[in-house]
Amino acid sequence: MSTENESDQSNEVKEHKESYEVRPHNLVWLAVLAVGFIVLGCFALYQNAQIHNLSQNLAASQKDLTTLRTNFTALQGDLQKQFADLKDQLINGQKESLEQVTEAQAATRKHADQIAKKLEKKQAESTAALDAELDKVKETAAQNSTQIAGVNSDVSAVKNDVSVVRTDVAAARSDIDRSVVELQRVRGDMGVMSGLIATNSKEIEMLRQLGERNIFEFTLTKSSGITKVGDISVQLKKVNVGRNQYNITIIAGDKTIEKKDKTTNEPVQFYVLDKARQPYEIVVNEVSKNTVKGYLATPKVTTARN
Repeated sequence: MSTENESDQSNEVKEHKESYEVRPHNLVWLAVLAVGFIVLGCFALYQNAQIHNLSQNLAASQKDLTTLRTNFTALQGDLQKQFADLKDQLINGQKESLEQVTEAQAATRKHADQIAKKLEKKQAESTAALDAELDKVKETAAQNSTQIAGVNSDVSAVKNDVSVVRTDVAAARSDIDRSVVELQRVRGDMGVMSGLIATNSKEIEMLRQLGERNIFEFTLTKSSGITKVGDISVQLKKVNVGRNQYNITIIAGDKTIEKKDKTTNEPVQFYVLDKARQPYEIVVNEVSKNTVKGYLATPKVTTARN
């Protein structure tokens, strides 16, 4: 009996000892698991915070995108409106230029008709005078029968001359009409519609014959300095032959005007306030090394401009 009791006690002591040996090992695993859950919880909270921040950023980005779309739509509408306004301005400007050109051509044709009528009137007066002379010749021929043959020959020659004069008048009128077509009318560098523009010496002479403006031809060189042209003075400052460009200084009264980078056949406009209400125009037809050639056109009416 005592031996069995001792054996049972020995087993109990052994079991208690094993129980004490196992418990510390279980506590370590519990601590590891607790730390793991804490780490997982912190990571989950961090991920939730990141997701929340991403959601806020996404919402802000979508709001900004909506604002950009709204602004783009408004800008697109403004650009379309501005384009439409610009298109209308161009169309109106073209209409106005066409009307001005049509009016100028009509005025020029009217002036040409007046010149032709004057020529026809002079020709009619010459014909009447010739007819009167012919009547006198016929009377003399009747009194001097011996000279009738020669007088008749002279009469035929005079009639032929009259036919030639009429042909010349018709040709002159045709040349004037052709000149009106050849001459150009463009907008000057000050935005004012110019008069008819001549591009060569023949067309300059046509402008003189029309008589709408005073025409002064000139040749300027850099070495000649200030040159008197009409009632103003001009000085050539620079020439660019490759680009057909030039720079000039204009002295009109007490005013000095600089005109830079002007091209051939471009109306260079300026006002002389104490002379005329319409602008003066300088047109250079030819550019060569240190030399330009062209003409100055001034208004016929010399009324001071307000």
